[in-house]
Amino acid sequence: DPGLAALREATWCAAATEWMSVTPVALDRNPGNLRHADPVKREAAFRAAAESIATACVNVGLPQPEAVTVLPSGTWSGGAKAAHFPAYPQEPGKLQRVKVHARIRFARALKGPVLLGAGRFQGLGLFRPVPQEDAS
Repeated sequence: DPGLAALREATWCAAATEWMSVTPVALDRNPGNLRHADPVKREAAFRAAAESIATACVNVGLPQPEAVTVLPSGTWSGGAKAAHFPAYPQEPGKLQRVKVHARIRFARALKGPVLLGAGRFQGLGLFRPVPQEDAS
C-alpha cells in the first residue's frame, strides 16, 4: 500500500548519499537573520546555518558532509515550512532555536535513520534518504 510508505524501514533507513529533512532542524547555534534585507548578511546567516548542521552531523557520529544546503521551505511533497512547526523549546523563558530545512550530501552512502539538531529527541531534525534517481 503506497499510503503506508512512512511505516516502511527503507523510507527512513535505506543507504543514501543524500538526505533531506522531513521535519526542520533546530539549530544548535543562532546563525543570524536568514531573512535579512542585506544579501551579504543573509548569505552569512545561511552559511552559518549550514556549518551548524555539518557540525551536528559530526556530533552524532556521522561523517563530515560534502555539502549542506539550507532550504527556504519544506523539502518533501506535503511537508510544512519550518515556521509552521511549534517553537523549540516550548518552555517559557527559554531561548528559541532557529529551525530550518536542509539537504545533506555525504561522500559515501550512509544507512539511517538520520536525526540532527537540538530537537532530535522531540521529533525535529528527521531526515529521509533521497532516492538515487532524485539525487543530483
